Amino acid sequence: MNIGQTLLVTSSRYPAKTALVDTFQNIKLSYKNLNNRVNRLANALLSLGIQKGDRISILLENCFQYVEITYAAAKLGAIMVPLNYRLNEKEIKFIIQDCTPKLFIVGNEYREIGQNCSLEQEELDLIMVNGDDCNSQFLHYERLIQAAAPDEPKENIQEQDIFGLMYTSGTTGIPKGVIHTHRSLIEIAVRFIIEARVEEKDHTLIVSPLFHLSGFGTLLPSVIQGAQVITMKNYDPELFLKTISDYKITFSLPVPTMITKALEVKDLQRFDYSSLRLLMYGGASIPTKTLTKAMEIFKCDFLQGYGLTEGTPLLILTPDDHRYALEHLPKLLEAAGRSVVLGQVKIVDDNGNEVGPGEMGEIIAQTPQLMNGYWKRDDETNKTLKDGWLYTGDIGIRYEQQYIYIMDRKKDMIISGGENIYPAEVEKVIEKIPQVLETAVIGVPDSEWGESVKAFVVFKEGQQLLASEIIEYCKNNIASYKKPSSIEILPTLPRNAGGKVLKNLLREPYWKNRVKQV
Repeated sequence: MNIGQTLLVTSSRYPAKTALVDTFQNIKLSYKNLNNRVNRLANALLSLGIQKGDRISILLENCFQYVEITYAAAKLGAIMVPLNYRLNEKEIKFIIQDCTPKLFIVGNEYREIGQNCSLEQEELDLIMVNGDDCNSQFLHYERLIQAAAPDEPKENIQEQDIFGLMYTSGTTGIPKGVIHTHRSLIEIAVRFIIEARVEEKDHTLIVSPLFHLSGFGTLLPSVIQGAQVITMKNYDPELFLKTISDYKITFSLPVPTMITKALEVKDLQRFDYSSLRLLMYGGASIPTKTLTKAMEIFKCDFLQGYGLTEGTPLLILTPDDHRYALEHLPKLLEAAGRSVVLGQVKIVDDNGNEVGPGEMGEIIAQTPQLMNGYWKRDDETNKTLKDGWLYTGDIGIRYEQQYIYIMDRKKDMIISGGENIYPAEVEKVIEKIPQVLETAVIGVPDSEWGESVKAFVVFKEGQQLLASEIIEYCKNNIASYKKPSSIEILPTLPRNAGGKVLKNLLREPYWKNRVKQV
């Protein structure tokens, strides 16, 4: 089974059922119509010379066309390269040069980037979506579809064929193309179906960007099950709440930042959340107090999924876990969870030996939904995939009943005066201060201690504290050597599309031209 076949099967089962609703463009497609349009697009791309293995780069915000392109590429065996539209032109050009696509599909608002990339990349065709004023450089998306036949493509696509290159966010340096096959992504979808219990009657709201694995992670299982998929062009907290109410949303996967911002909307109770069955979240940590408030407001099940672009989900904190935490053990809400169905997770030391309960080490995982490797980067692949195990780079600790807690990124650990300090531990303390909305902690150079602790703090609206008050609070709640030596107040923290704080941007001014990498 390949990803293209999943749409064909569902369109045969539920031809008249609404498959896709684009809330921005006010477009609604049945499964039969969606499959026909996907076939037309696939045949149009065939006529342009797109073949199995060719890369297709996409620079679009969430829309129904994005879904069509996804399944058309799948039916051809072409390799999807979804691009983060928040990247600057230089970063996009790097990815284009790295993956050498044959086709670049862009939204009207990104036409200039498309044109500039085509000047530097030989034999790069351009297609524009949502633009009626195409010049000679661009092919028109809708005209291509209307001129093509709706017949099913006859390409022979195997489950081990590459489906997409999902470029990492670059938090650790140069972006790498994560290779996912049809099988690995279907395995991801199956985990979502099992753990999130996605079913035909669901109304799934895709609020995370479709260039992100959390976007794909909600789309693919919903289509497999015949659910109705609703897309938002981009995230707006009030519109998110209104869409839940208006479209009777049952399932969605917002990143923690989205949940935080939604809870800041005034008069939250004016919207109807009674349809919500499950909110899944992941991609970054979420303060316990924020999660508790969300559970009280939305009154639905919550599910946390821990994973990486290289493989997700690896750990799950189930709805039952969330309920138990509220009633008996609040600290459990800080856990990443336990391994998913048919998944193995270990915590190992620097020599790869498994450590015991209560001991910290690197989290490694072995599951069917792992990547095949990094595009054209064998050395990086061999460092990350060893004997079938994915080395996540995350430091974790396993407590009772196999629950794993994420302590920090391995590379983020601060060494001050010979002591290991995990920023996440300090962040959890600071985020308990009532006036604090969020925080990020890094290590900065220190002539005496090697590194010292620095905290960046964002206050809730209308709230404020002195830096000395925050430091004093930390001194009273964690070991003295772990408390921040300095505090910087920011209006917001820099984040990538997955909601993860870009600590490399926070570190850069302090570590530039030094040996330690950011």
